[in-house]
Amino acid sequence: MKRATLFIEELNKLGHEAYFVGGSVRDYLLKRDSFDIDIATSATPDFLMANFKAVPIGLKFGTVLILYNGSRFEVTTFRKDLNYYDNRHPEEVIFSKSINEDVLRRDFTINGLYMTKDLEVIDLIDGIKDLDNKLIKTIGNPDERFREDALRMLRAFYLVSKLEFSLDKNTFLSIHKNKELLKNISAERIYRELDKIATHQNSLEAFSLLHDSGISKYLPGLEKGIKYFVNNDIKIQKEIFFPFCFYLNGKVDKFWKLSKLNETHYQNVIKILKLEKISQSNLVKFHREDVMVASRINEILQIFPLNYQEIIKLYDEIPLKDIQELAISVDELLKIYNKNPGPWIKDIQNNLLNAIIKKEINNNHLEIIDYLEKRKDKDE
Repeated sequence: MKRATLFIEELNKLGHEAYFVGGSVRDYLLKRDSFDIDIATSATPDFLMANFKAVPIGLKFGTVLILYNGSRFEVTTFRKDLNYYDNRHPEEVIFSKSINEDVLRRDFTINGLYMTKDLEVIDLIDGIKDLDNKLIKTIGNPDERFREDALRMLRAFYLVSKLEFSLDKNTFLSIHKNKELLKNISAERIYRELDKIATHQNSLEAFSLLHDSGISKYLPGLEKGIKYFVNNDIKIQKEIFFPFCFYLNGKVDKFWKLSKLNETHYQNVIKILKLEKISQSNLVKFHREDVMVASRINEILQIFPLNYQEIIKLYDEIPLKDIQELAISVDELLKIYNKNPGPWIKDIQNNLLNAIIKKEINNNHLEIIDYLEKRKDKDE
């Protein structure tokens, strides 16, 4: 904040207005930590690029990333947004010279507060009143705000989760009315917002409102899970939200276009929860994170008789978790069996892994060779 203040002072000396705006002002007034500082200014992107070290992250919308004394700030020129073409982005923006037009394009009143470098708050939309009343309310007509950017509907629930505020009645009714617009938003953006909602303390209330609004119907693979959390009054934890929902759904829905890493993790959790029983032999196929998340879900659904600590202890006591840790090389296996390389090697390695887990042998080079020699005929 101090470095951003120096930047604003420098802009002022160059003849331009500049203010803190949005979440950083809201969090300052709430005495909460804020990690992202946004600045609104009368200076154009061209002026900012010419006079400061800047990265053009959204020139079309008047936004640049300023690199200043080791800090980064998103700086956006005062603007008026024209028609939105995709329920997400304006077709055209017009730069303006005052905050009077700029504030009208913003989402919620508590995010529409401006603050000078001297920490004087400028409130044009009764944002402080709503902040005092712990109320999340759109600026102006909620239908217009959500038609402009449908992702704002999920951001309302995110603010409920993060700030533990209430949702204005008309704002909620507008979300219910416009929920179908969410179909125009990319799965990646929706996923990120839901992940943020699940992160905070008041996530259950946020998802309860989300479910009541009807939005969960537009979240493929998640509706059953959200309904279960809400109906059973279960605190939602970030790490289990998506895998829990996908498990109840029976699969990871392709709609979400997940990274390979996330998709594999969620699929592994489902596989663990579908096991007939929990044992070291079948847990060894998975990563510890998979087992931890599955164990947390088991605490809720009670699929297995073992509790979280018992399952994790069982996993941690597995003597060998990867065939790469076997005390015998592939070259030695080729010599013992006198065969060409092939899928049989993986079969032998997995047999050794299971034998060690079952404590039939130790992961000792000589013991493994002796074990293989005795089983050689059977394996062949």
